[in-house]
Amino acid sequence: MPFQYSRYVRTHLPSAAFMQSSAGVTVTDLDGNTFYDVSGSYGVNVLGYDFYKGRHRARRFARTRAWPGARSLSSLDHRECEAPEGDFRPRRNLLPYVGHGSVMQAARLARYHTRRSHLVRFCGAYHGWWGDVQPGIGNPQPARDTYTLRDMSEDSLRVIRTRRDIACVLVNPLQALHPNGSAPSDSALLDSGRRARFDKEAYIAWLQALRAVCTERNIVLIFDEVFVGFRLARGGAQDYFGVSADLVTYGKTLGGGLPIGVVVDAAT
Repeated sequence: MPFQYSRYVRTHLPSAAFMQSSAGVTVTDLDGNTFYDVSGSYGVNVLGYDFYKGRHRARRFARTRAWPGARSLSSLDHRECEAPEGDFRPRRNLLPYVGHGSVMQAARLARYHTRRSHLVRFCGAYHGWWGDVQPGIGNPQPARDTYTLRDMSEDSLRVIRTRRDIACVLVNPLQALHPNGSAPSDSALLDSGRRARFDKEAYIAWLQALRAVCTERNIVLIFDEVFVGFRLARGGAQDYFGVSADLVTYGKTLGGGLPIGVVVDAAT
């Protein structure tokens, strides 16, 4: 919700913490209130719950769940927090699934195999909530092993080429729409002031130069496609831009609604 309306919404449209069922594009809480899930469970359920329920391998299990195998970052299926006595009490080890965990694993793999410490991210790019890719407000620990560089910059290529401690470079293909700037927030909806500019040829040239430098320096190039997945093309960002990565990370709809994060060796 845009911040101007958030207090009003919290007062008059309270949302429940636990759900008992889902159908189509709606969810129903324990009190029988039905809500439209306009967020698609934060991007996990793009086509509606029934679509995924009918396609799960464990269909019998999926049909009994409020969330058909998918993790929501807001509300939960009530059985996930059910104590033996029948009380609804959250378990200490119950944590919401975050698709960008696959990015964390990709970075760790790169660090392990290259024996180097640092990763490169570009200004404005989002790669999840974990500390190394969130070096600023909201990160409880300083990101000492992270270089935040300017996107589409010759100076950035020079840094990557000359540093000896870089294990991997993270690229979020969404940055092609707004290089060096964060994605528009909800508050931008108030005045329709969102802007996006996309020069495909310029971005392809940048990715090609980045690919060449990473190959030259034996640095792992990672495409973070947790958000875009295969929406750009059948083969994802690699297919769309014609540039190969070393590792690609996916999440969200790749599992057909299942809470999943995947690290793919692009060579395979």
